[in-house]
Amino acid sequence: MIQNNSVGVIGLGHIGLRIAERLYRLGYKVFAHDIDLSKQAICSDIGIRFMENARSVAKEVDNIILSLPNDKAVQDTIMGPNGLATSSETRTDHLFVADLSTISLDMSLSLHDYCELYDLKYIDTPISGGIWGAEHGNLTIMAGCSDEDFISIEPLLSKLAINIVHMGPAGSGIKAKLLHNMIGEIQVQAFAEAIAIAPKIGLDIAALYRALETGMASSQVLTRLYDSYIKHRGEVVNVTLDTAYKDQIFLQRMAQSYGVRLESSERVLFVLEHLMKQGYAKSDVTATIKYFEEKHLGQ
Repeated sequence: MIQNNSVGVIGLGHIGLRIAERLYRLGYKVFAHDIDLSKQAICSDIGIRFMENARSVAKEVDNIILSLPNDKAVQDTIMGPNGLATSSETRTDHLFVADLSTISLDMSLSLHDYCELYDLKYIDTPISGGIWGAEHGNLTIMAGCSDEDFISIEPLLSKLAINIVHMGPAGSGIKAKLLHNMIGEIQVQAFAEAIAIAPKIGLDIAALYRALETGMASSQVLTRLYDSYIKHRGEVVNVTLDTAYKDQIFLQRMAQSYGVRLESSERVLFVLEHLMKQGYAKSDVTATIKYFEEKHLGQ
């Protein structure tokens, strides 16, 4: 018999592991899986039960959280030989799957349709807030699903987030997240360029930051750029450049399907592509400042 306080977490990367640990600390019995088997020892130390595959997680719970890096990882977790869909043979009730991953709109909609065939309630619930938000239950979640499914999954999501917005039907959460990421990347590049040229025009970077952080230009992006790159020279990696690039590709694909051209995103992609060719794919996205230092200062 499945316990009401049991939950599954699949994908134990920077975000998923912290979510699993948070839910465990809140009193949930957590069943987890990751293709990286080295995560088993970490789970054991915390008190989380590490399972062999996604199917074995599904046998223990009614609610599963996915935190995975790309389309293929999510697809394999649901549709693979030991995926969540195979658990439907032995289930007598719905399995809710809240997918925190940022994947393509096409894949998200495809998974919604596929899961309906197997009595799975797949809900796109991409997040914003990063590692700190995952640790402290301070995330923002953008959900795409029916009103009924949102009511069912919201109590669990409320343990992870302070802002949960039901954006609309299936796919709406992913649409909102891709736009969110476009705005964030535009800000990163705007701030990176401003900081890069500050010395050239005779401004102290620290003084410029103090002026910006309480003005109309202030934002979490500005703070993160300054803390991550200026103070620590990008040693702390929160979001990699190749992940930002992937999200912009998904955004462009979505926009094109609606007959829309996103010129701001095109400029963002140009800079990201240049940096990736320079070997910065796994650097934190704040390494964007290197492009503008090279462009304006010749560094």
